[in-house]
Amino acid sequence: GVLTLSEKYPGDHRMMPPDDVDLSRFGDQLGRKIETVKTMRLDDLDPEVIASVGYLWIDAQGHETQILRGASKILARKIPILMEFSPYHLRCQGGLNDLFEIAGRSFTSFIDMGAGKDRTSRPVTDLAKLAVAYDRDSPHYFTDILLF
Repeated sequence: GVLTLSEKYPGDHRMMPPDDVDLSRFGDQLGRKIETVKTMRLDDLDPEVIASVGYLWIDAQGHETQILRGASKILARKIPILMEFSPYHLRCQGGLNDLFEIAGRSFTSFIDMGAGKDRTSRPVTDLAKLAVAYDRDSPHYFTDILLF
């Protein structure tokens, strides 16, 4: 994969497909340094490591769906997953609708963990409604969700 490095925000490095490193699609990535990095699926981890995972925390700048696609063994264990939920970033990386499908297949509920939220459990089918609430076509509207 290709990693774009943010000098301004160290927590905002982003992966790009090696065959599609057109940074002009993402204005906030212009001028970033680019590094080639080795990637692997979580399913390819040692089975003992997979068996020891008690929860998963994902903040991958819109690549959360791609990570979940490669984590079927972990998803099958029905462990809770805390992840950043940014409709803008998920859509930019082509994963918003797939996230709804994966979450619906693997979980029954979620909680919006954002600041000031009441943190009540909602059915996972309400993720699309949450996406509308945070969908401002801007990278600055996001929350964290707990899937379980």
